[in-house]
Amino acid sequence: MGKIIGIGFFGRVYIGSEIATGREVAIKVMPKQRGKLTRERTLEKLLLEVESLRTLQSTPNAVRLLGVFEDEEEVQMVTELCAGGDLEQLSEQVGNLPERAVALIAYEVLKIVDACHEAHILHGDIKTAVP
Repeated sequence: MGKIIGIGFFGRVYIGSEIATGREVAIKVMPKQRGKLTRERTLEKLLLEVESLRTLQSTPNAVRLLGVFEDEEEVQMVTELCAGGDLEQLSEQVGNLPERAVALIAYEVLKIVDACHEAHILHGDIKTAVP
């Protein structure tokens, strides 16, 4: 694991390197006990997150889950690295985006939301890779 690229309530995300290929990946490290949740409830939430990602693997543009590992205290989810930044960062770099570009991005996001709904998944943190 390398540097931290994200910190949230559910854990930390690191840049990692796949040993076999050297490819950069994202490693989300989540404690099995967080906040006021019981350990059981935290594990239920972690399992739901992993299963949701697994369900969406055949959906174009959904992040690819590469592996899940755990020890006594943490669960580590390894996914493809989406290093393009977010829309706010893109807007800061290039200025206002043309309406057509925004429409295409919205369309891609809505396709993921549709796939979630088809699988009976309510997702509260949708992101899209920026080209």
